[in-house]
Amino acid sequence: MSYEVTVLMPIYNAERYLSDSINSLLSQTCNNWKLICIDDGSTDSSKQIVESYCKKDNRITLICQKNAGPAVARAKAIELADTEYVSILDSDDAYSPNYIELMLKRAEETKADIIVPDVEFGYGNTTKLPNMFIQHNLSPDLIINNGLDAFSMTFPWKLHGWQMIKTKLAKKYYTIEEASYSKFNSDEYITRLLYLKSTKIALCSALYKYRIDPHSITRTNSLKKLDYLTTLSKLLQLSIQEKVPTHILINIYNDFYSTIISMLKMAYTFHDTNREIALKSIEHSYSECYLPNLRYKIIKQANLKTKIKFIMSKLGLFTFKMQVICLDI
Repeated sequence: MSYEVTVLMPIYNAERYLSDSINSLLSQTCNNWKLICIDDGSTDSSKQIVESYCKKDNRITLICQKNAGPAVARAKAIELADTEYVSILDSDDAYSPNYIELMLKRAEETKADIIVPDVEFGYGNTTKLPNMFIQHNLSPDLIINNGLDAFSMTFPWKLHGWQMIKTKLAKKYYTIEEASYSKFNSDEYITRLLYLKSTKIALCSALYKYRIDPHSITRTNSLKKLDYLTTLSKLLQLSIQEKVPTHILINIYNDFYSTIISMLKMAYTFHDTNREIALKSIEHSYSECYLPNLRYKIIKQANLKTKIKFIMSKLGLFTFKMQVICLDI
């Protein structure tokens, strides 16, 4: 096998699972990999754990940065990558033992811009869910020859972000400039941007092992989660700029609509200053992006139920607030 891959691992206070994650690489059936760990301002022993691995294996590199979020961390690592592909691995997740072998084999067979593995949900001592491909009825033999089709499959997430990406493509689009607008979820924007800019995407039977952490920031209320709205605003602007078909814009607007409601529900759990900050942020996203870009041609092509929902949403943010109140009754 001639291809090599650089694995990108952002790390922030990951001492609990970090060794397990790195060990999943050390136990691979294929050794054509390098690992760049990016310590994102950890305050626990994560840095020392990685340093101990660096002393044992020269394929492992550690770089450190002030806390800037996982997407910026990956972008910095991509700048250093010199292999044909780069691959995502979070510090609390793991690869199946033949992951690198299967992914690189698929890359050599297809020359695809992006290779997409299956995902095992509930790795570790957590509740198991069906694997990603089973949930979405996807075949590991599937090849998508259109970046727009792949982009559309991320609304909702039929295609996910734990990809292996051609380094040339990643260097062009997975940049610090694209990632730095959010410490929380700018990787969701970049994932979709990469799919959109790809010409071939190949699925693979390799298994990414995702740990469901009930205490992660994505599952707890925080002002950081308001960045979901910022990301949707950026995705909507990107889609308009790229002239994506209306049926995809409808899906983005459905996502935007439901996210406004979920962010309002979260805002009402806050008190005083945090509630005020959250409500102002939601109002800004609604008035500056959601409302002005909801054109008649989008509403016209939606199904009847969605059409009514969109029309009502144009009357003002109070229509969303009323839904939240009704849901709580």
